[in-house]
Amino acid sequence: MKVKIKSKDVKLLVPVPLSLVSIGVRLIPNKEISNEDKKIILAMINSCKKELKKYKGLEIVNISSANGDKIIIKV
Repeated sequence: MKVKIKSKDVKLLVPVPLSLVSIGVRLIPNKEISNEDKKIILAMINSCKKELKKYKGLEIVNISSANGDKIIIKV
């Protein structure tokens, strides 16, 4: 996934790998989410990753302000 932020002062492109989401879920303490729930969440994330690969380049968010600032999120 790519996050682009364009403004008068800054042009920023941040690639965000979808595997980073899986790592984030694994780092949640067990007292917050049980291991069974983590497994379910990880399975859902993996299936979403497989589906999103089919739609590479799809714009999920495209926001433009009146002063020319833009935020674009693409798969």
